[in-house]
Amino acid sequence: MAGTPDYQSLMLPVLEVAAKGETSVPLAEAYIAARFGLSDAERTELLPSGRQRLLHNRIHWAKFYLTKAGFLESSRRGRFFVKFCQCHCMHPRPPRILDATQQEEVPQHTMGPIPLTGSRNYSLFFRNISASRL
Repeated sequence: MAGTPDYQSLMLPVLEVAAKGETSVPLAEAYIAARFGLSDAERTELLPSGRQRLLHNRIHWAKFYLTKAGFLESSRRGRFFVKFCQCHCMHPRPPRILDATQQEEVPQHTMGPIPLTGSRNYSLFFRNISASRL
């Protein structure tokens, strides 16, 4: 692997970890680091501020956007799980869930422009991405 994956590449693995049951970012981090085969140096790489690990930060961003889209829910502080059991975006599995190039693939007549605010808009975006891949 050429470095730590971006948050978009981490969305599907975060969703997979959460689909197994309630989890936290540190638990997801261990699974994802092993899945991507990250070295110890890549796992411990810090943000430029030096206050947080890069992988941890990117998993948090992936979790944030999945929560905004309505895929994840928080049971208590620091814990999250998949909001519904049969996630349509998992079959067939897209390589990335949220990607600017995929926005162009979705027919505009089904969705219109995508404002990136509000959880309803994220949910519509993800549903259309999932439907376009079936």
